[in-house]
Amino acid sequence: MAVNVDTLRAYLGLTPDNAEDLGAYLAAAVSQVRAAGVPDYSTNRQYDNFVLALAADLYDHKGLSDNSAARQSMINAQILQLRYAGEDDDLDTAGEAAEDE
Repeated sequence: MAVNVDTLRAYLGLTPDNAEDLGAYLAAAVSQVRAAGVPDYSTNRQYDNFVLALAADLYDHKGLSDNSAARQSMINAQILQLRYAGEDDDLDTAGEAAEDE
C-alpha cells in the first residue's frame, strides 16, 4: 500500500468529492515521523498505517489544538516502535505469510 491523499481519504471515510486539502495533513504526518528519526519504510505496512493514523489524528484535531498526554503517549509509543522496525527483517513479510495460509 502506498500512502497518498487517496488512501488517506479512504482511511478517513471521506468521499472523493471532499474538497479538504488532505495533502497538508499527510505531509505534516510524514514530516513528524521523519523528525522523530524514523526512516522512510515505504513498503512497511506498520509504517504506512501509522502515517495514515497520524495524518487522520492531525485532520481530526486540526493540528495541535488537542495535545493530551494520552494522545501524545500513543504517538510516542508508535514512533519508538517504528524507529527500531528496520532491525526486524521479517516485519514486512510476517503479515503476508499469515495471509498466504
